[in-house]
Amino acid sequence: MNTRKVVFLFFTTMLVGAVGGTIVGVPLRWDAFQGEGFWNFFWGTIWMLGIGAAISIVAQMGYFAYLILHRFALSLFKTAKLWNLVQVLLIAFVFF
Repeated sequence: MNTRKVVFLFFTTMLVGAVGGTIVGVPLRWDAFQGEGFWNFFWGTIWMLGIGAAISIVAQMGYFAYLILHRFALSLFKTAKLWNLVQVLLIAFVFF
């Protein structure tokens, strides 16, 4: 995978997150967007696009941090099976 493909993946994922956040966010906050007229709806929609993009970026940061941690942990633990067990234990600890 080259840099161009990574950048394309980053921006398309951000776009999907922004559009998805807007599609979900505008109906949920419909009463706030309806009151002041068209410009309130317009800027509220732009705001929802920004919030969706920001949440998408945070999710991508977590994903790439996990990919780095995963590679580091595979070299740290003796087997991949042990690393998988450690992951399961960490997930169980977080849930409880």
